[in-house]
Amino acid sequence: DWLANTIDPLPAFSALVAGTYAFLHPAFFYAYHALLLGIYLFSLIGIMNRTVRLNETTVAPLIFGVIMIGLFAGQLPPFSWPVMGTSLSWLLQAGVANQYLINPAFQPSTFGVFLIWSIYLFLIDRPYAAAAVAALAGVMHSTYLPSAAVLTATYMGILLWSERAWGRSLLTGLLALLVVMPVLIYSYLRLGPTSPELWQQAQNIIVHFRIPHHSLPEIWLDRTVYVKIALVLAALLMIRGTRLFVILAVAALAAVTLTLVQVVWPNDTLAFMAPWRISVFLVPLSSATIIGATVAWLGNRFSGAVARLRLPLMALGFAAIAGWMG
Repeated sequence: DWLANTIDPLPAFSALVAGTYAFLHPAFFYAYHALLLGIYLFSLIGIMNRTVRLNETTVAPLIFGVIMIGLFAGQLPPFSWPVMGTSLSWLLQAGVANQYLINPAFQPSTFGVFLIWSIYLFLIDRPYAAAAVAALAGVMHSTYLPSAAVLTATYMGILLWSERAWGRSLLTGLLALLVVMPVLIYSYLRLGPTSPELWQQAQNIIVHFRIPHHSLPEIWLDRTVYVKIALVLAALLMIRGTRLFVILAVAALAAVTLTLVQVVWPNDTLAFMAPWRISVFLVPLSSATIIGATVAWLGNRFSGAVARLRLPLMALGFAAIAGWMG
């Protein structure tokens, strides 16, 4: 374990694991993972209900949920492999640079689903909870701090622009800062540079030797990235005029701009921060938007047939979920 002889970079997650191991049963790790998956699916359905009116037909949320579960479980057809070098499920749900939210194992990166949950909370007009939850993703895995910062700044901007709510905007930002402050202090005190030379050497090692597949655009920038960009653009076209459009557009702009900065002016600090990790929620949320909008349109277009076949469709959906679980 390459982390065994290093200072713990993820103290909150380590505390959760240590506390569970010491005082609870190991089965709780499965419960944690299941809860995170549930939050992910619940948030996606909630976002689609608010954005593309998925719940206008009773069976549409179930159909959407079944498709998304199949997507998460890797059960969609793998026909993209010969062309794109990856499965269709991975293409639609993973971000760039081999970064992702959902993994078969319980690990810190899975807490990135809190970013999706945060967006849902903001869309239902709970900005304080949204900022706190986004910040909590950064507490559990510090690589989500830039994503949480972008989301929180976007929430603050929307509150200022659309509601002129200076107080709510400021409090939203302060609350997010309060939540992440412990991990910022810990990182500064425990992980800060001992000298400029060693700091530069450490960054060079982790960026160029330990995780270059996550850190260097010249390695991870391939044809799948352009498909993911197309997914984001298609989703933005479908939701233009909504608050979700603003959230995704700002996040996409931040990721693309900082990636271009890294390409033109390579910098190990920026490469280590990996601002393109924003794509871990951009890509699956864009895919969900396209799927959700399509399901909602079909449900409305064939509402009569859907109403008549509601029970068989529900039975088929639950059967598919049961089959994938088996």
